[in-house]
Amino acid sequence: MTGPIQVKGKVAAVEIGRREVDVVQVESNGMPWWVKAIVQIGIWPSIVIGLIWFVTMIIGTRIESAAAGVEKANNLLQIHIETMNRTEVQRQIHEQRVLRVLIQQCINSGASSQARAGCVQ
Repeated sequence: MTGPIQVKGKVAAVEIGRREVDVVQVESNGMPWWVKAIVQIGIWPSIVIGLIWFVTMIIGTRIESAAAGVEKANNLLQIHIETMNRTEVQRQIHEQRVLRVLIQQCINSGASSQARAGCVQ
């Protein structure tokens, strides 16, 4: 570096390792909050914090959207399962009715008591 940079009359020089680095102190009157933050914590930490915030907002929104989709799919699945259960119960009731009718027809058409007894076994 050629020499210290002077901003509004305040300059500080810090020696880091073998080289001298100029630290610029800036008055923060009238600056936006984000510029003050960059001045206070530095460029790279500010970039990292900004990226973390940005990714968190995007991923958070997508997670909320996915959660809503999963909840909707779960509700539809529950409705489908209930419908299938009702259909299964109705099918079993129908089969029992058909079986009773078939047994009754077998009994009615049996020629002997032994043939009619074979219908109910």
